[in-house]
Order: sequence, then structure tokens, then C-alpha cells
Amino acid sequence: MLFSAADGGSLSHAYIIEGQDAAERMRLAEDLALLLFCENRKKGEKPCRICPGCGKVLGRNHPDVLYLRHEKDSVGVSEVREQVVDTVDIRPYLGGRKLYILDDADRMTVQAQNSLLKTLEEPPEYAVLLLLCRDARLFADTVRSRAVTLSLRDTEEAAGEEEIARRLRDFLGGIRKEDVSAIQAFSKELLSGGKSTGLYAASAFTEYVRGLLLERAGEGPQGTENLFRLAAAGEKAERRFAAGLPPEHILTSLLLEARDVL
Repeated sequence: MLFSAADGGSLSHAYIIEGQDAAERMRLAEDLALLLFCENRKKGEKPCRICPGCGKVLGRNHPDVLYLRHEKDSVGVSEVREQVVDTVDIRPYLGGRKLYILDDADRMTVQAQNSLLKTLEEPPEYAVLLLLCRDARLFADTVRSRAVTLSLRDTEEAAGEEEIARRLRDFLGGIRKEDVSAIQAFSKELLSGGKSTGLYAASAFTEYVRGLLLERAGEGPQGTENLFRLAAAGEKAERRFAAGLPPEHILTSLLLEARDVL
């Protein structure tokens, strides 16, 4: 879809590319960059990967392919304004296109997403923005409505995450009233669904709660602090999974963290 649109001259100004595999998301984004900036490619052909344009894309030093850089767990207004909003009106240096690749775009705060809206609404004709994320539902509706969503998630995984998210929503409704033993029991029951359930249960949980925090963050410092806390808890969970700790223990700790910050 993305490549045929580029060849057919119907490329949208903004795409949300969602999927759990960060490398796959980036590979799709950079494949589009190769398609746009290859100097030898003819319509319908693959990029040559050997011309100067392809070489610059592969080396990540093409002046018209810009990556959003951030050092914190969240992406704030300053990063989005300085790296995207304030530079998008500068015309391309080498070609007819200017491509922005916003990795971890779902880490943008509510304020950062809002600062991007005008650019998404009225971008220069040469600009294309790619918002890479794990789950497009983490964006505000105003962002999603201004971009085309491309999903890399397979059907089985998506269905599993939807079911887990539904059960988490039901449970979180009364989480403040639950004690630790009840949370442990729920974690064990949730993770009993078979292969890979533990992995994307924790993933679905952290992303769902993170979405709630984004909605509630507002302008105050407390919402931002809570978001950082959950991001740190999510990273800790990933390290624990890598170390082979029991999934139910990991999810229990995440649920306890959510109880404290929601």
C-alpha cells in the first residue's frame, strides 16, 4: 500500500506505522526513504541501494530524511517543535521530498501531540511524516484522524491483545479496592492463556495504562511524573522478562504500579 501509493503519486502526507517489532517498523520507514530518494529507480522498480541517494539513506545521513531524536522516556513539546514543526517549512535540499521518521512517536506527551496538529493538518506538499509506534490507539483522536494507519500486527496477536485489554479495563475499574493477593490472583489467571500470552499481556497492559495516563496528564506536573513512573516500570518489566523471571510476578508488579499512579 505504502509503496504503490508512492509510485502512483497518491502518497499521503502522514502515516502511523504500528507494530510490536521496532526493527520492522523502522525497516518499513527506511524502505520508503530508499524508494523516494533512489536516483536510479524507475517507476515500479526496487531501489538500487548503490546510488548516492540510497547510500545516504542507508547511512542515515541524507539531509532530507530526518529522525526525531529524544533522550527521555517521553517525547516533549520542545523536541517536536525544534525538530519537526520549526523545520518542516525548509525546502528539501536534494530532492522533491522531505521525510520525517518519528520513532517511538507514541511516547509523545499530549502537549507534544497537540503541537504537531497544524503540521499534520497543513503540511508543505513535499513533506511526509511517518509516526512509528507500538499501538496507534495511544495517539489522540486528533492525531489519528490526520494520518493513515498501517498495521504490522498479525491478526492473532491483535485479537489476543484486544481481549487482554478488555479484561484489564474491567479489572482496573476496581483496582483501588483490591489487595495485593487479589492482584496476584488476577495476574496468574490472565497469563494462563498459552504461548506468548505473558509477553503481550504485560505489553498490552503497560500500553493501555500509559494511554490512560496520557489522557489524564493534562498540563500539571503530576501527570508527567506518573507517565515517567510507568515508563520506568515498563522498562523494568522488559528486563525481568529477558532475565526469565515468572511473567505473573512481573505483571503483578506492573498492576501494583498502576494502582499507585491511576
